[in-house]
Amino acid sequence: MVVIDALATQLSASIIRPDFVEDEALSALEKMRGGELIERVNSNDLFFLSRTVVAARLQNVGDVVHVNIRLSISGKTSLCVAALLRDAHIDTVESQFRQWIDSKSSILSSRGIGIEVVRVHKWRLPTDDEMQILASISGLVLPNSDFGKSLSDRAVEAFDRGDFSEAAEICDRIFVHSHSSDSANNRGFFLLLLGNYGEAEVLFRKALQSRGLSVLARHNLAVRHILVGSIADGLEELNSLYMILCDDHDRFDWEAYAMLILEPGLKAVKPMKSVPIDASIILNLMIVDPQRRTELGDKLRELYPDMYGRWIEFVS
Repeated sequence: MVVIDALATQLSASIIRPDFVEDEALSALEKMRGGELIERVNSNDLFFLSRTVVAARLQNVGDVVHVNIRLSISGKTSLCVAALLRDAHIDTVESQFRQWIDSKSSILSSRGIGIEVVRVHKWRLPTDDEMQILASISGLVLPNSDFGKSLSDRAVEAFDRGDFSEAAEICDRIFVHSHSSDSANNRGFFLLLLGNYGEAEVLFRKALQSRGLSVLARHNLAVRHILVGSIADGLEELNSLYMILCDDHDRFDWEAYAMLILEPGLKAVKPMKSVPIDASIILNLMIVDPQRRTELGDKLRELYPDMYGRWIEFVS
């Protein structure tokens, strides 16, 4: 740590990160700005990036210089990164740092310490939106006070006020950069409410690739089939999910923020909040196949006796 502190002093760096291998968050930021897809973002890397951004903003710095260093101490080699929170020219920074290494080489060598500059690069501070996109992909929750509301919170707010177009656009900001199953399903949900059934189907099928989302995506696809007139296909999918539900209820014992419930007549759909997936499957089956209303109603009452009276009104 003495060497790390000396590096920090020489570089006038506010942040030094030891045991550094590769900054996924910074790489993801560069990919995002270049229009490339982002497969994943390490939450620890994003946390480090968020600290750098906050510190740079406090010092009114528009660009940050990263110095990647290979550090060898008593035969043990590791990488670290220094974030320089000041506007500086890369060539000047690298030259100054190499001069410092040369001037200390004899002292460092006598103590079994070796330092090598691996890379020096400069990057523009990310915007709040860019940070929140990376956070959505990584799963890290960033402080609202530093980066504003998360994209998921903003999408929920748009949904709650009935602005499905804005909610879909917010989800698209994530999907266009990551093609994640979560963002695909969420965007498909809002596009279905907007009547864009073709693109919604593509997105739901994308969401099927995630084991954790497969049941929800299948449910949404079934609703989509029914809305476009493929009632037999939709009913078959709902019945298949219902049979699995009866055999393995634990797979359905969770809820999304809102579920898609068909309107009587099967020409429209409405979103309902705080309805578990299993209840949504049963309610939609009751609407599509009213002859089974008694059987399905009994199952719904068995699973949710306290909510049965409220939910049954939606299919009356």
